Amino acid sequence: MPDPSSQDARKHRDASPGQRAIRRLSALRLVSWVMAGVLAHVDQQEGRLTRGRHTLTSLVSGLTVA
Repeated sequence: MPDPSSQDARKHRDASPGQRAIRRLSALRLVSWVMAGVLAHVDQQEGRLTRGRHTLTSLVSGLTVA
């Protein structure tokens, strides 16, 4: 069975430049605070539209959101 941490590293390397930029921006305190408040509501609607398959956060950042 493959190591899960190596799969996460591969996903990180395969991210587009835009996704990497979003990840860097979201590490800033103010941006993460705003994103947490706004994206929670947007993701809820997105989840309903896609029947739980996607969230805006996962599409924009390229990371899996649980």
